[in-house]
Amino acid sequence: QVRNRSARLSLWAGLLASAFIVLGSSVRVFNGDCDGSSASSQEYCKRTKFAIANGTILCFFSIAIVGMKLMTSSAPFVVEFVTSIFLAVLSAFGVAYVTSAKGPGSQIGNLYYASWICFMSSAF
Repeated sequence: QVRNRSARLSLWAGLLASAFIVLGSSVRVFNGDCDGSSASSQEYCKRTKFAIANGTILCFFSIAIVGMKLMTSSAPFVVEFVTSIFLAVLSAFGVAYVTSAKGPGSQIGNLYYASWICFMSSAF
């Protein structure tokens, strides 16, 4: 029954799951590594804060679209399209900013992969 509700529901649910991973991993990195002790960690912590904000925004909009699809069996195409474009641009900046050499997702791990999955699922 849920599969019949919408063609892209599984993509939005995948985006939601990976956005939760981005959010959780970023919060864990922030709590563990950002204590403000050195000047070099300022850039790292700014990027970690961006990753937290990115994950929060992705979660919010993904929950909204998934909720619309489950409650009404379809979200308006224009709303879904505009939200998708916004999240794709946000995720592109997130991938570039968070997974670069000075970012918290520079090492291969949950944050790295989840950032890329968010970008790919929002682009489709």
